[in-house]
Amino acid sequence: MNADALKPIAVLRSMDDAALARLASVLETRTCAAGQPIFREGDPGDAMYFIASGAVRIEKRTGAGTGSDAVKTLAVLEAGDYFGEMALFDGKPRSASAVASGSTQTLRLSTASFGTLHGGAGHAGLSVLFAMIRTAGERIRRLNAQVVVYDEIGKAIGESQ
Repeated sequence: MNADALKPIAVLRSMDDAALARLASVLETRTCAAGQPIFREGDPGDAMYFIASGAVRIEKRTGAGTGSDAVKTLAVLEAGDYFGEMALFDGKPRSASAVASGSTQTLRLSTASFGTLHGGAGHAGLSVLFAMIRTAGERIRRLNAQVVVYDEIGKAIGESQ
C-alpha cells in the first residue's frame, strides 16, 4: 500500500512520511459490499480499521435473549474515520458490530502488527498511554450496555401507556 493513501485519514495526518510508510507496510486492504459485516458483536477483538472509502455502521444488539433481537445503529462512520481501536488495547470481544454501508474499503491493522510497529520505542510512555486508553475503552463498553438498557426501558414505558 502507498503511504500517500493514508494521508486523508484524519488521525494519521500528523504522522511523518517514514511512520506512514511503516504503517502502510502492515495494513491489510479489504473491500466489503453493502450490508457485509466487517466484524460482529462478540467476535474476538484482534484489529482496528481505517475507512479508506465508503461508510460503516456501528450497531448494537438489543433485547438479547428475548427472541426478538433488534439492532440499534450507534454511529455511521465515513471515509477518513477509524473504528475498532479498543481491540488494540484490551483484546476483549467486540462490544458492537461493524457493517459496511454501501461499498466500503477498509484498512486493517492487526494487534500483532500494531505491537511490531511500537516494539522497543518509548515503552514507559506507551504503557501509560495504553492504561489510559484501556480505561476509556471500559467506559465506552459500559455506555454501550447502558444504551441498550435505556432503550428497553423506553420501550416498556411506551408500551404501558
